[in-house]
Amino acid sequence: MRLLVFGIISVILSVQSCGEDRPTPPPVNEAELREQLIDYNRNKMLAEDSLITSYLSEHALSYQKTPTGLRYAVSSSEVGDSLSKGDIVRVAMEIWLFDSTLCYARNEDDPFSFILGESDAPPGLHEMAGLLKKGDSAQSIWPARLGYGLTGDQGRIPQDAILLVDLTMLP
Repeated sequence: MRLLVFGIISVILSVQSCGEDRPTPPPVNEAELREQLIDYNRNKMLAEDSLITSYLSEHALSYQKTPTGLRYAVSSSEVGDSLSKGDIVRVAMEIWLFDSTLCYARNEDDPFSFILGESDAPPGLHEMAGLLKKGDSAQSIWPARLGYGLTGDQGRIPQDAILLVDLTMLP
């Protein structure tokens, strides 16, 4: 009996709610929305850059800055070959979060390999490989957009994470 009463009440409520007039949302002004998104991203990039600058200052580090916002310092330089788009790159690396949590480590016995300019490796890795020669080692700081961005890596790296990366280019 309860089930029948519940069923009847459910039908009455659903039929009654179908007839209500719902206000239509105002139309989206695409130009205004685009400007808001640009402002949001610009402010986010400025905040990230400020955080990285503060980190470097607090740790008395002197890194070069690229136009994309990547910061790096070459710790050892070899007389190795430069790399070009399409080259297979092998690296030993450690990736750390800003709070010093180690996320990934790959060594010479188990290097990370990718095709320069053509693989889905993070943009920061492609940019660093383009700046270094085989045999070089460097430390770098990647803004989130050069690492794993808005989504993180769905594992160890959270969304919007600034990354500290130690990298050695292997022959």
